[in-house]
Amino acid sequence: MNHGRPDREPGPAPASQSGFTLIEVIIALVVTALSVAALVSVIGTSLDVGDRLDTQDRLGMTARSVLAELGTSIPIGPLAETGSQQTLNGETATGETWQAILTRKASATPLVFPVEVALSVMVGDASLRLYSIRAVAPPVPEHTR
Repeated sequence: MNHGRPDREPGPAPASQSGFTLIEVIIALVVTALSVAALVSVIGTSLDVGDRLDTQDRLGMTARSVLAELGTSIPIGPLAETGSQQTLNGETATGETWQAILTRKASATPLVFPVEVALSVMVGDASLRLYSIRAVAPPVPEHTR
């Protein structure tokens, strides 16, 4: 007695009953999990690179600012002879520290002399080093002032 149900032979389901098998579902979940893991890794790497670029940009702006202030609001010492050096240190209001090593170079004219500037700017474990040449007027002797 089958109580109103049609008789069915044991065996594979008819073609009209389609669906996913357990193996197919597991494979789909594994592929999805691997894809999500790869995406999270790429996003994390992108954020790290973005942070490093922001830090380098910040250091570059600080370096340009310090270079612009050298000889104006940051005085350059006398550097009386070729090869003499001066070391300047400072810290910005935003926490970057900097060091400038100034070295007087030989000059073809007595009216101005070149000064090589080796500037290092640091924040945390990041640093940036720039080199520049400044034209500086020689110091005025005391007896001519």
